[in-house]
Amino acid sequence: MNQENKGREPANHLEGCYANYFQVGHNAFEFVLDFGQCYPEDTEAWCHTRIVTGPAYAKVLAETLRKSLDHYEHTFGVIPQDGESSETRIASSVTTFVDRSSRGPDNKTSQRRTTMSDETMDTTAESRVDSSDQATAESTTTSQASDDPAQGASASEDSASEPNTESQDATADAAAVSDTEGASGTLDATTQSGDTTQVDTSTPGAASTAQDPGQPYLFVDLYSGDDGRLVGKHPDWQVLANTPHYCGAILKAWDGLRFNDGGWFQRHWPAVRAAGADRYGETWFRGAYLFLEFAQSGADQADAYLQTVEAAGGWDSGDILPIIDAEQGGEGRPAMNGKPAVPAHPNRRATKQQVIDCVTACANRLRERIGRRVILYGRGAMRDLGINDRMGCDLVWNPAYTQTMVRHGLEAWNLEDVVLWQYCGDGTAAVANLPRLVPGFGVCDLSVFVKGAQRPTLQLVRDNLLA
Repeated sequence: MNQENKGREPANHLEGCYANYFQVGHNAFEFVLDFGQCYPEDTEAWCHTRIVTGPAYAKVLAETLRKSLDHYEHTFGVIPQDGESSETRIASSVTTFVDRSSRGPDNKTSQRRTTMSDETMDTTAESRVDSSDQATAESTTTSQASDDPAQGASASEDSASEPNTESQDATADAAAVSDTEGASGTLDATTQSGDTTQVDTSTPGAASTAQDPGQPYLFVDLYSGDDGRLVGKHPDWQVLANTPHYCGAILKAWDGLRFNDGGWFQRHWPAVRAAGADRYGETWFRGAYLFLEFAQSGADQADAYLQTVEAAGGWDSGDILPIIDAEQGGEGRPAMNGKPAVPAHPNRRATKQQVIDCVTACANRLRERIGRRVILYGRGAMRDLGINDRMGCDLVWNPAYTQTMVRHGLEAWNLEDVVLWQYCGDGTAAVANLPRLVPGFGVCDLSVFVKGAQRPTLQLVRDNLLA
């Protein structure tokens, strides 16, 4: 028995640390398990937690993990295997809840849109391990890990969510959602209000006609820091355009008042259109989003965003409505294992009124200058700050990496106002019959068009995303 635990009060909070790198060693008396993280740009992994336990308890842990994996695959589907080595998969699809949201291609602070807070932290009840799968084992740890997926990810948002970057209310969200799978592969996703939205989750195959890519209508979204995780280390838009069911891409155009992506958006904005060729405006679309800094002028950020789009070739008839990305950003992390500390994103210090004022001013300026409706991306900031205001935005792009589309935080909008569901962030998703990567293109954020209880059609895509 561990004498250090005698008389110790139960912890009120378990610190959760995200891990995508593992090392296991043993001798005749004990097993040593190291947990850490590995980034594509790093030459080696860094470990943050070591657990030491006896052989008997190590065996219990292995059996518990096996049962949990079986339970997961029974609920959400088989975890994909792509034939690559574990090291290659880690390097290509690593999801870094803590700091990839704040690292650009030059390793300087540059906000990643997708934070995992909005998406993965809204954990459904099905994603929790059954109590029967939990095992009691005495072990010595240097860092306590949570057995609650929501807490574990939260301690480690746009990555994601995407990308942990926002505080969570996983318990409330978990209790609020359920789902049923209807006939013909249509998922009736029940939200916390009891409304349902339809998504065709039939296994993607050939498009229904030469003109219509067929349901589900899918989109990727990228920013400059995503390139290193894609096949060939850059977006191959022609591959995406040739993949059934994909209708285009949404790119990060600007961030705050001052932003430098090395010309990435300027290059790829026209390239996305060119890849669609004759499909552009009919079955192939492109979009641009602005990551909003809440401490800066919303109207001035809108002007900078519009100027950037104009400099890249401007708007055209096949372009999605302007998009405001409103999220809290990364929590940051302390210095550890030789890695410098990463500060929390300034958006995390914003007040409820600051967020409302900034988003509203931005949306109003966009509508004033280009006369189009405005889409809001995000949910965590509204949820955590208790914002029940549309803030001048007409439609919503909802990040929720859960089996059903959680809407907690978007109560100001009707279900019909949610037109895009970002169901997958960098390969993290819980909807079994929708893809988690684009073959030949890579791992990235994926969204599906939705329109309340209506069955999605190409005409609805055009009417809601373009008009």
